[in-house]
Amino acid sequence: MADIILQKLLALLTAHHADYQVLHHPPARTSEEAALIRGTPMTMGAKALLFQADDHEILLVAQAHRRIETRRFKRQHHIRDLHLVSPEILLERYSLEIGAVPPFGSLLDVPTYVDNRLLALSKIVFNAGSRSTSVILATADYQAIEHPLAERLASDDAGDVTVASIHGAPQ
Repeated sequence: MADIILQKLLALLTAHHADYQVLHHPPARTSEEAALIRGTPMTMGAKALLFQADDHEILLVAQAHRRIETRRFKRQHHIRDLHLVSPEILLERYSLEIGAVPPFGSLLDVPTYVDNRLLALSKIVFNAGSRSTSVILATADYQAIEHPLAERLASDDAGDVTVASIHGAPQ
């Protein structure tokens, strides 16, 4: 399905006449590694994390150097249980690895929330269904195609999420 996600993504971008470029590179496991391999600043990276939010899944997207503030998101959206989808579920349900999720929840049939500071960039770069394929995309095109729900999702701190949210502990 990773190839299917990439093909669906490229078809979507092409159909909307988006300004994008595809990069093929060695696999990257972290945001820092991806930025180095791509030759792009980490601030340009769009990190997409799939969460289980009570009884449904959601996609949270922020700049790669920022930390998702799960406690704030839970409070703002009246969510009791918010935790990352396990690598096994991500692979089983979507055929995607951790770090390969593109910032398009619409491709996965889940709502997309984006940190509003990401939308201030002229371009974003992200993994496109694989840790070895990235897309550089005009942010205006991303916003026009995906229509993500924009709000403050992330702090200025480095890191992905708090340790407690990874293990499903209450926050």
